[in-house]
Order: sequence, then C-alpha cells, then structure tokens
Amino acid sequence: MEEAHQASLDLVVRETGLNYENLPGKCPFSLEQVLDTDFPIDLFT
Repeated sequence: MEEAHQASLDLVVRETGLNYENLPGKCPFSLEQVLDTDFPIDLFT
C-alpha cells in the first residue's frame, strides 16, 4: 500500500503542479478502510 501511495503522490505532483510538502507523506487511511466498499460513508451524500 505504501508503494501505491507513493505512486499516487508522484502522479499528483506531475499532473497538478502541487508540491510533495503539501500532500500527506503517509496514506491517511488504513488498509481496512481502503478495502471497505462502504468507506467513506458520506462520499455520495
């Protein structure tokens, strides 16, 4: 999961021009949250 998070950071920096300093260095979600199809609950409300 750490490799995927780093790859996503690289993509965000490359595509948006944001800096790494402005992005979370560690994924703010647990593996259980990422795999939970109901997470986040309020995404579509």
